[in-house]
Amino acid sequence: MATRLPLLKKFNITVAAGIYGEIDYRYSYLEEVRQNVFGDPLIGYNRINMDGMVQRYTIGLAMNIPSLPRLSLGVQAGILSGTTSYQMEINYLDARGRVVLADESRELSNTPLVVSAGTIYRFSERISLGGDVSLPYTIKYQITDSRNGIFRKPLVIPLD
Repeated sequence: MATRLPLLKKFNITVAAGIYGEIDYRYSYLEEVRQNVFGDPLIGYNRINMDGMVQRYTIGLAMNIPSLPRLSLGVQAGILSGTTSYQMEINYLDARGRVVLADESRELSNTPLVVSAGTIYRFSERISLGGDVSLPYTIKYQITDSRNGIFRKPLVIPLD
């Protein structure tokens, strides 16, 4: 959702607000496990499942520079929120059955502020050049595993 502010027509200021996925953890991986002998018989499957998203709730401000009408500047700030889950298991085809190696639920334990600024210069209707700068932020998860063990794990963006 975006709107222009009519009181400041000279600067052509636009305010926008939105919600979108910052990190999408929806992922599924399946791998066949074979015996290391001639004929390579199938003995099981490794499976990794992840689900959930980290959403960004953001507000932005953009404007044109009156003395340089082809130059636009913008800034946005947003907060993150979300939960994810992670499960890793081995499914044997024999009597051993299913072995769960990890079963975790992850919830953000902080509300990181995400700030970025950008600019774009339009050389013509079809050619423009732009750039943006994003400040680093830290996501902290509270992880609960299937045995109800609770621990915290930080994730610094951009990744080190």
